[in-house]
Amino acid sequence: MAISLNDLTYFIELTDTFNFSRAAERIGIAKPSLSAAIKRLESVIGVPLFIRIKTGVLLTPVGK
Repeated sequence: MAISLNDLTYFIELTDTFNFSRAAERIGIAKPSLSAAIKRLESVIGVPLFIRIKTGVLLTPVGK
């Protein structure tokens, strides 16, 4: 499976906001769609890019 331009755009937006709800709102997609896209990107790359915490997300060393 290839990485899509949308997936990279979503990754960048999430690194700007560190919050799924805010990133999804800024992109104009539903929060579950953003979450699925990030999970798909992490699956393609083979490593987690974010650590999900109660207040949002943090970048993993690979995500940085």
